Amino acid sequence: MSGRLRHLRLAALALVAAGAMLLPAPAGAQVTVRVKGTNIPMPAQGFALVVTGDLTDVPSHYLPVIARAPGANGSLWRTDLWLMNPTASAQSVTFIYKQSGDFDTYEAGIELGPREALYLPDPLESLFHLSEGSGWIKFWGSDTLQAAARIVNSATGSTYGQGFSAFTETYAAGDTVYLPGLFVGPGHRTNIGLSSFNLLPGDDYTVDSTLTLYDSAGNLLGSTETKLAPRWHEQNPLQYYFPQVQALQNGTLQVTVTGMRGLLPYASVVTNSTGDGVFIAPRKAPTGKTLIPVLASAPNPTGAPWKTELSIFAPQGGTFDGTFRYTSGGAWQDLPVSFTAEAGVSHYYDDFLQGLGLAGGIGYLTFDGPFVPAARVWSGLSQAASMGQFIPAFDAERAAVHHWLPGYLPGAAYRLNLGLENLEAGDAFCQAVLWSASHEKLGESILGCPGRGLVQQNAATIFGPLPTGEAGVIELGCDGPVFAYVSLVDGTTSDATFFSD
Repeated sequence: MSGRLRHLRLAALALVAAGAMLLPAPAGAQVTVRVKGTNIPMPAQGFALVVTGDLTDVPSHYLPVIARAPGANGSLWRTDLWLMNPTASAQSVTFIYKQSGDFDTYEAGIELGPREALYLPDPLESLFHLSEGSGWIKFWGSDTLQAAARIVNSATGSTYGQGFSAFTETYAAGDTVYLPGLFVGPGHRTNIGLSSFNLLPGDDYTVDSTLTLYDSAGNLLGSTETKLAPRWHEQNPLQYYFPQVQALQNGTLQVTVTGMRGLLPYASVVTNSTGDGVFIAPRKAPTGKTLIPVLASAPNPTGAPWKTELSIFAPQGGTFDGTFRYTSGGAWQDLPVSFTAEAGVSHYYDDFLQGLGLAGGIGYLTFDGPFVPAARVWSGLSQAASMGQFIPAFDAERAAVHHWLPGYLPGAAYRLNLGLENLEAGDAFCQAVLWSASHEKLGESILGCPGRGLVQQNAATIFGPLPTGEAGVIELGCDGPVFAYVSLVDGTTSDATFFSD
């Protein structure tokens, strides 16, 4: 059995006098079963081997939260979903939706044509015909299927959005992940979400975890045990798990899975005055070279400043040694970033470039070692408005030559920026194609990215005047490995949502 099999349950039924034998196998394990008769008092004795579970090599994809519901402070949350089939073959995609607080599940399916991109502005209604709800979605097609979601507060007529790519793994007993950059107080609230993806027959176990909260100085604020029912989703204010914490500035939640498998935790930090939120994905402490793809301090097209808030959590303590490579006025420079932190301490910059003594610029940060960053590029004159986009960190080895990037929405209400990052010494060139959801080519261009450089341009500059019809995606084919991202910006509020593949 392949080590790629997901959530496998194996039962060996040996039809002998002792009766049936059930062998649960841990997810991802290789299992060998041998049946040997050592004392059979008859000429022949039959046996059977029964295997149940997800027995394909196709990985599942997970969206730990999806919503069509009102929230706190008059917010109204709904979800946008992009699906991309980068293969030359059509594929069927199956969705399972689990509503929060409800043990029932809902199923739907769609067909994606070759190299087709699909934009679903309200999947709870369009896929499952539900007028209201929140929960999680699991789906699968081929192993190259890609997806991203954006949960937006649309109560004010503008879209304050938080985006994230679909996950292709969940966490099992022994795994520890971190949710950094958490805030609680008059200006912000933090919600913690927990989803248990145990869907196979017989997967009726609870998913157990320990939640441990630290403040920025490394002080332990509390620890609590959680038990998630099978196929469960819950999202609660941070104070639900830690009622003693009424104020928190740049805290970090450590989540350790203590029982079974299938857990996906997340956090959402929301600005109370605007309803703008950022989605914080779980991350293990990295072991190799890590990249934060864009950190900036510069005016945006409306004149408001882009600034970068950066927190770096040190689970084990130690010395952080990183390099911020940036450009200001056209010249690229390397600036070392170094500090020493005790275990559990977060090193925090409310304005990263200013903290390094820089008046402005744009660039990227690389570092080695087990440090967990939380970066947010936000636009506004004060953090009380904090229209921001959470910038995830990536393993540097994830650079690729082919990318599919969601996020294009038509019309004057939005603008879309495309970023390329080249960590290699030589220049890279990419063919960029803007596809509509019906696979009509809306624009095409060639982009260059200098060695060890970053290029970010507006889609209208790259492709020319943009159509006002369908939503779509950008496809990139490059002659060398690069990182790529898009930033979808609301033209009214300057709120931005970050996507990568």
